[in-house]
Amino acid sequence: MGRRGLGITSQPLVLSCYQTLSAAIGSIRVARRAASLAPALRTHTHYLRLRLRQKAREAACQVAVKLIFPVFFLIFPAMLLVTLGPAVLQIMSQLVPMLLGAAP
Repeated sequence: MGRRGLGITSQPLVLSCYQTLSAAIGSIRVARRAASLAPALRTHTHYLRLRLRQKAREAACQVAVKLIFPVFFLIFPAMLLVTLGPAVLQIMSQLVPMLLGAAP
């Protein structure tokens, strides 16, 4: 009986509980066969670590996409204002009197 037989949805908590129970039942089956639990547990922990590493990589890839908006619309204009602001003010203070015909 798989996921469909039990009517399990794709909700993360329910799915996680289902997977944990499946792993526990698999461990019990291994114990009934008189096999050692150590290899089964090693395999299961390897699988869990691999899944955790994959989730971390996916989250790291999404960070760059999520940072585009704040960098482009908030940080970049502020940097331009700070770096070019004084130069524009100085140019304007020199250019306006020259355009109006007054001597500096």
